[in-house]
Amino acid sequence: IGIPLTILEASSGNLTDRGPVGTFRRINPRWGPGVGWFLVAMMVGIMSYYFVVSGWTLGYAIDAFQGALKPFDEFTSGFASVWLYPLVTVLVLAVLVRGVRGIERTSRFLFPLLVVTVGGLALYSQSLPGARQALDFYFNFDLRTFREPRTWQMAAGQAFYSLSIGQGLVITYGSYIPRGVNIVSSSSAVAATNSAVSLTAGLMVFPIVFTFGMALDMGSQLSFTAFTAIFSGLSGGWLIGIAFFSLLFVAAFTSCSGGMMVALASFRDEFRLPRALAALIVVGVVALLAIPSALSFPSVGLMISG
Repeated sequence: IGIPLTILEASSGNLTDRGPVGTFRRINPRWGPGVGWFLVAMMVGIMSYYFVVSGWTLGYAIDAFQGALKPFDEFTSGFASVWLYPLVTVLVLAVLVRGVRGIERTSRFLFPLLVVTVGGLALYSQSLPGARQALDFYFNFDLRTFREPRTWQMAAGQAFYSLSIGQGLVITYGSYIPRGVNIVSSSSAVAATNSAVSLTAGLMVFPIVFTFGMALDMGSQLSFTAFTAIFSGLSGGWLIGIAFFSLLFVAAFTSCSGGMMVALASFRDEFRLPRALAALIVVGVVALLAIPSALSFPSVGLMISG
């Protein structure tokens, strides 16, 4: 499901040389722009909390350099979520002003380092006491679950979110792909690499979870809690922690930059704005929308309808 839809979106952006608003206008001048702007609004909403999460990765990278990694609850007990995401905002703005090539150069150099780090930690995790239990949990096969619609619904949701399908991002990136590039093979390679890294990350995480008796349903906090526990007790853990959280920040940051390209491309296409002005507008909107998410974790504990 994921691969053909990725090919479809990348090809449509490549054919129109436009972001989601321009692409859907080409499909249908009447209702197409509304669909495109809906995708832009959805991506802006996603980025409003993703900026905060990326701020956590930056904070953990800073703490790793200082040798002062803290459990997630302690890390967010102050106002780290509030003051870190503006730093991410400024960095994203700088990248958007420079253009997509800045994202490309950063990714080409640092993503292989992230893959090597994740692979090395996955191998190390297999030596932990909880590795056997983790493998039984991770690779347990139960045919009955494949007959449940909920399983397929969750798998499709994961594929769509992980590959950014239906969010306008693949369309936007497709508009930057030079003509003549084989979109079928490149899209398939993206999906295959994405799945391989995800599976390897599971081999890295779950042995830590079972060894230290952590809850499996901790969600996004698991990355910060599990790795903090293992790095503190690992020989050379300080250097590995620096490498891991620095590269994790790079991964999160490039996702922020890529997501914001969706809004930037649409504003530039539709309103003929200079790149710097369009970047300032879209990043400013996201920064304002991120305030409630940032205030939900510290002592303020902001809640909206529960």
